[in-house]
Amino acid sequence: MKNSKQTLWLWIAVTLLVAWVLLFDWPTHRPGPTPVVALFADLQPGAVTAVELTAGTNRLRAVRGEGTWQLTAPIVYPAQAAVIDALLQHCARIDSTRFIPAAEVGDQLAAFGLQPPRAVLRVEQNGQSFELRLGAPAHGGNRLYIQISGQAGLHVVNDRLLELLPRSPDDWRDARLIALGTRAINRIAVRSGPRLFEAMRDSTNQLWRITSPPPAKRADSDRLNLLIQQLQQWPVANFVTDNPKSDLEPFGLAAPETELLLAHGSNTVLAVQFGKSPTNAASHIFARRLAHTNVVVVPRQWLDLLRQPVWDFCDHRLVDAAATNRADRLEFRGAENFTLQRQINSTWLLTEPTAAATDPELVAELFRGLNRLEAAELAKEVVTDFSTYGLAPPAARFSLLQSITNGTVATNTLLAQVDFGSGPVDRVFTRRHDEGAVYIVPRGSLNRLPQGAWQLRDRHLWDFAATNIASVIISQNGQAKKLARNATQKWAGPDGPLNDVAAAVLEEALHRIGSFRAVDWTARGAAVLAQHGITTNSHALTLEMVQANQTRTLTLRFGRRSFARHVYATAADPAEREPVVFEFPQPLYDQFIVPHLSSAP
Repeated sequence: MKNSKQTLWLWIAVTLLVAWVLLFDWPTHRPGPTPVVALFADLQPGAVTAVELTAGTNRLRAVRGEGTWQLTAPIVYPAQAAVIDALLQHCARIDSTRFIPAAEVGDQLAAFGLQPPRAVLRVEQNGQSFELRLGAPAHGGNRLYIQISGQAGLHVVNDRLLELLPRSPDDWRDARLIALGTRAINRIAVRSGPRLFEAMRDSTNQLWRITSPPPAKRADSDRLNLLIQQLQQWPVANFVTDNPKSDLEPFGLAAPETELLLAHGSNTVLAVQFGKSPTNAASHIFARRLAHTNVVVVPRQWLDLLRQPVWDFCDHRLVDAAATNRADRLEFRGAENFTLQRQINSTWLLTEPTAAATDPELVAELFRGLNRLEAAELAKEVVTDFSTYGLAPPAARFSLLQSITNGTVATNTLLAQVDFGSGPVDRVFTRRHDEGAVYIVPRGSLNRLPQGAWQLRDRHLWDFAATNIASVIISQNGQAKKLARNATQKWAGPDGPLNDVAAAVLEEALHRIGSFRAVDWTARGAAVLAQHGITTNSHALTLEMVQANQTRTLTLRFGRRSFARHVYATAADPAEREPVVFEFPQPLYDQFIVPHLSSAP
């Protein structure tokens, strides 16, 4: 009983003690983590003009000027903007996770690796500087002691900063062999042995022209512009030496095999010499930038781009896009002459051999075909006798002209002209009017271009209403039957009037025939009909049409199917001089002609 009372009093005492602590001695707030402090709140990476890193007696300095970074110590060399900018961005965000007051540091800087510091990073911005001294790793891992000039005490920061600092000057060097930056060039020259290739860009139209080897010739401007872009991606695999007095003979640079010059007018922007390959590294080659006299190793594959044949850099196009865009007249001279004239509403009209409407899509394809014309080979660069190639006179000629009005006098100015001559079965010689060279193009390139007015005609053969058709004669396999409107305008056949359903279907078929559009023009002339399955016994429709008390007869004659499953056909019209074969739309033929306008008894 006595023990129970003692235990009770002990519990009461403990309870009172805990209450006393909670009420009077327990802190009202638990301490939080050390506040994070931004060390360089005023640092603006885009405004930094210089960055300098000193480690012992080694000093690395980079200066920004005209939008690019340049190393000025220990060597003068273009710098990698990306790695310097990444370091500056990190410095602008670097935080202090712990501050050690000067009183706690005392004279023990050496214990923190700061007497002397491992390295000193100095950043200059708008006349002010930020200096950061790096010390030893801090306890706890992934931490680093640092000291900021002008501040007492030390900071502990994440050691990510060490990863962004260069180990050697090479880490900050621009690792590209060719870095043009904002500098413009309008001349490129490549000497490889006795061969000299040179091209210059016109300041007006920005097009390149090859000036060497002579004669001067059009350059593929897109390809040369791409080449210059590709050259600026040429990586340096290894920096070999910066000593300007180095013996160049072991590198093959005493008498370089190849030299590259990039210039703006007479001012050299960049010059590079190329030597031989390092031992056991045939895929690489020694190079030397004359502005820096240093020797580097670079991949050979970019050099191979410079050594391509001159022909690869020539413009192979036979008709300039600017000419097709500006032309308002096209003349073709060949087996059949024709002329196209642009109208005020930008449509094109056939004016020769007779005035006729054109098909907009076919005309557009003609101009696209001219733009796609490219020489596959160079037959001869300088030709004085074009008759040897069947070009004097040419077998076919396309001319693009523009009408220029001076006062009241209008003249046609020649914009482009391309001639086609003779050649092997699969190739044909060709030339431009403004060049003395003869080229070779695949014969298919010529065959795909229209060489007759009929190939450009409107593919809407006619436009009539079904109500204008008085009768239809269906012929097939030597037999025929006739459907005609009677006195009451009802359709009737050999067996009497058609029922309402059959008459309605016939009207719909005639309506579609009256407005159909040929898929494509195929061939012309009576001699080609049989080749397309069109004979006197093949399926045919003869339509007798009455308009304004005038009777007109149209005949559609069908043949075999094309590879696209359309049906070859010809439309005989008294107004036509020769039959023209075209592709009749397969859906119209199979859905309306076959079931309702065929199978004559």
